[in-house]
Amino acid sequence: GHQFSLDCWHNYCAHAIQNGPACILTTCPESTCSEALTEEEIKICAPELLQKFQTYQLRNYVEVNPKTRWCPGRGCEQVACAQG
Repeated sequence: GHQFSLDCWHNYCAHAIQNGPACILTTCPESTCSEALTEEEIKICAPELLQKFQTYQLRNYVEVNPKTRWCPGRGCEQVACAQG
């Protein structure tokens, strides 16, 4: 990856995640790089934000995958997956 200080990475990740679900589309801060921000980068530079990032990833997966749905049970946050 491209080299930036840990503080720069932390601020970059924090800003992206504060912007909401679109953070999963965030790419490397190097302007010419299109590599997506990963859980590994978040885990290293902003571990306190990892759970929120993972939540956004899961929400996106469920929303774009036609074979997944959120469980309809009241208060349940599990994902139901269709077989086949």
